[in-house]
Amino acid sequence: MKFQSLLVLPIVVVMTSCGSTANESKNSRVKNAALSSTTSLALDNYDGQNLVTRTFLDLDLTRKSFVGAKLRSASFHRSNLEGANFTNAELTGANLTKTFLYKTNFSGANLNNAEIGHVYMEGANFTNADLSYANLFNADLQFSNISGANLRGANLATALAVLKASNFDARNTNFQDGYFGAASLEIADFSNANLQNADFSKSKLNQSKFGGAKMSGFKASESDLSDSNLAGVNLTGAYLDSAVLLRVNFSGANLTGANLYKANLNGANLSNANFTNANLFSSDLRNANVNGANFTGARLEFAQAVSFAGANLSNAKMPDGFNCKKSKAAKCP
Repeated sequence: MKFQSLLVLPIVVVMTSCGSTANESKNSRVKNAALSSTTSLALDNYDGQNLVTRTFLDLDLTRKSFVGAKLRSASFHRSNLEGANFTNAELTGANLTKTFLYKTNFSGANLNNAEIGHVYMEGANFTNADLSYANLFNADLQFSNISGANLRGANLATALAVLKASNFDARNTNFQDGYFGAASLEIADFSNANLQNADFSKSKLNQSKFGGAKMSGFKASESDLSDSNLAGVNLTGAYLDSAVLLRVNFSGANLTGANLYKANLNGANLSNANFTNANLFSSDLRNANVNGANFTGARLEFAQAVSFAGANLSNAKMPDGFNCKKSKAAKCP
């Protein structure tokens, strides 16, 4: 990536008839000239400045300081912001696409509705930043600090990130096709989030809410979702193999074709859930409520269960020696 070099603009001195200069102070003149240009910035410090809607295209802004600056709807497209400081800056609606954000500091900054897609941001600091409804499409946040950041409604489609927080607010957030493995997000709220094909394998998501979320193809292999609420959610083709699903509420959920191999569903609410063609091989269904659940075509070999009372087991593959009549299932294989 090529960046334009910074040019120091000259100071023009105008003599009055009284022999005194009419110019402003050197810093003020250089600052005003720099702010009117899209190709050069002469100062290192723009703290607190009003730079609303300014354009900084293809610039090298390495280690520049914009602490507390007003940068609403400003554009930094393709600029080098390595080590720049945007602490507590106002960047609502700003364009940071294709920028270089190595070790850039956005702590406490407002990036609501900002465009930050296709960005390299190793070592970037987003601590307590507001990234609500920001577009982080295809962003790599794996080595960035986003602790305490607000990601509500953000677009993290195809993004990479390690998320760690308690009471994480992810309502309406788009995680589609992204990788968020080994996340630690207990008591998170994923209501109405898009989690289609998102990968949260080996994550801690217990006591979380998923009401209204889109979760077809969701990947949570070896994850802990204990005590979470997934009632009525579409989990078609989801990967929940070896997941800990203790007391999870799956009532009315659609798990058609889902992989629950060796999943622990002890005490889960599976009433009226659809497990058509799902793989529950060696799963633990002890103490689970399966009343009204549909296991048509499901694999249940070696599954552990106390009762299948009220369940639809049509064409289901049951454990050896299973006596459907004694199980009081609604429909037998």
